[in-house]
Amino acid sequence: EWVKVNAYANYNYIEGFVFNGYLTEKELKPRVHVNFDAFRTTFDDLHVISSEPMKRTILEDSIAFDVELGYSPEDKIITIKPDINYKKIEVFQSYQTSISIMNEGPHCDLLDGQHYTSEWEPLQSITNNKFRSCSYSQSDWRKFDDVNLDDLKAQVLEHCGETYAKLIASIKSVNDGPAAVSISTIFFKIVITEANNDKIEKIIVLNIPMGC
Repeated sequence: EWVKVNAYANYNYIEGFVFNGYLTEKELKPRVHVNFDAFRTTFDDLHVISSEPMKRTILEDSIAFDVELGYSPEDKIITIKPDINYKKIEVFQSYQTSISIMNEGPHCDLLDGQHYTSEWEPLQSITNNKFRSCSYSQSDWRKFDDVNLDDLKAQVLEHCGETYAKLIASIKSVNDGPAAVSISTIFFKIVITEANNDKIEKIIVLNIPMGC
């Protein structure tokens, strides 16, 4: 049957009618699809700012997207659907932390500065082409390499300005407020071994909002 629906599109309220043969009363979680030239990747229940670029076939070896505030790609189901004959699918995950300086709401993120980057961790295989992404502890989120605080303060002065530099003048570590370490990026590396033993490797980069 035809059923009446409404939605907001481009900040405009619209109404219309749709065929209900494919509708459900259940709340459906969003899926993110990334189409590479040799395979398709789907993340279940992942919120990104825009998925428009993912609708085309990605020919590059890596691609990056921004995750919506308050969401994370941790503990999600990832499905790989190859368009080629293959022997094996492997998925690895890594994360990177960065420093953010808080200022009662606004914050300055040092995304181009020093980072901590974890080793690649193989993901648990649920089936031949389904994997579950890793979750990280609070200590993982705050992990960072040794840093020279004088160098950090100079970097904050250069990239964030005098106001932020004054805020961290007396800190003793990178996790002393108003400075804080947080995960800024989560990486997924997908490796497919073809039937002839050649390997295809692609990386998906998910940028995580900081400072909140």
